[in-house]
Amino acid sequence: MSTTPAKRGRPPKLKEVEGNSLVDAGKELVKKRPHEYSPVIGDNQFLVQGDEKRQIVSRLLYETLATYNLPKVKSDEELKERLAAYFKKCAETGEKPTVEQMAQVTGYTIATVWDWEHGRNKGFSPETSEIIKKAKEFLRVFDAKLLLEGAVNPVAYIFRAKNYYGMKDQQEYVLTPNPMGDGSDPKAIADKYRDTLPDVTIAPDDE
Repeated sequence: MSTTPAKRGRPPKLKEVEGNSLVDAGKELVKKRPHEYSPVIGDNQFLVQGDEKRQIVSRLLYETLATYNLPKVKSDEELKERLAAYFKKCAETGEKPTVEQMAQVTGYTIATVWDWEHGRNKGFSPETSEIIKKAKEFLRVFDAKLLLEGAVNPVAYIFRAKNYYGMKDQQEYVLTPNPMGDGSDPKAIADKYRDTLPDVTIAPDDE
């Protein structure tokens, strides 16, 4: 029995839901199988399916298992050596380095590594924080290069930059003080500046 292979490169097109209004459409959607519409439940999160998906999952699991049970580093020097070895291995094998696995290779949880970075936990010495910051800066530069080469989804890059590299959506506002003050009464303004501007005559209102 032959089967039609799943399309590659994008998730399946979502089914249309009918309704006289957005609320009615939502109610109709709830009655149906909700997992069909979720981008994160089951296989919906994968852009590929079938044998290709299984091959990708298997490869990534082996890559993760390679660093899962590494012993904890015991010093700043060992920490630097472990991180350098990880980056070198990625360069040799073509494996993309990640912030998550960078933390994993230390033998500690990612929460502990973040505590080192931000000084909530001093680690092995005051230098521990700088070692982690430098490693993350390495990944930040690498991710930026991937983006410029068109080798990473811009949305994925923005997500990682916001969560790991401190990028923020920011708007700047310039506030210029009003020299006339908050009041708008012409007489009050005239009284305020009469002493400093004696030669200026302010015409009365036409009323």
